Amino acid sequence: MTLPAVQTPSGLAEAWIYQQLANDATLRGLIGSQLYAGVAPEGATYPMVVVQYLSALDTTAMDNSRVLTNLRYAVHCADRVGSILGLDAIAARVDALLHGQRNFAFTSGARMLNCQRERPIVLFNQVAGVPTREVTNVYALVVQEVVDT
Repeated sequence: MTLPAVQTPSGLAEAWIYQQLANDATLRGLIGSQLYAGVAPEGATYPMVVVQYLSALDTTAMDNSRVLTNLRYAVHCADRVGSILGLDAIAARVDALLHGQRNFAFTSGARMLNCQRERPIVLFNQVAGVPTREVTNVYALVVQEVVDT
């Protein structure tokens, strides 16, 4: 997964999520290199994890400068229907890596104040004729901007 080197709140948050997931040996042992941003490429194999940006809401100061950004990301964990236990282990590992993390300092000076899971969603699909099960966790992240004084 290639991420843009952008210092926006969403760019910082997505890079942080990716680093948390990609640098974990336990998760890599469960999914190999099947970690993607946005959508999985055609021909991707299961199991996989896809990180998807959903939305953002800014909080601004009286001078209209952005001070906080509340972001939502969906982290989709997907596998073939027959391997439910493996999928649950993947989703649980992702949640252990992200949920409850606090006060991460980015090199730009911005901070990720909090990452909390808001809701889990379980879906059954059929992708290219293959029955799949997906556990999607929606995470809320709060990023504090650098404020010049």
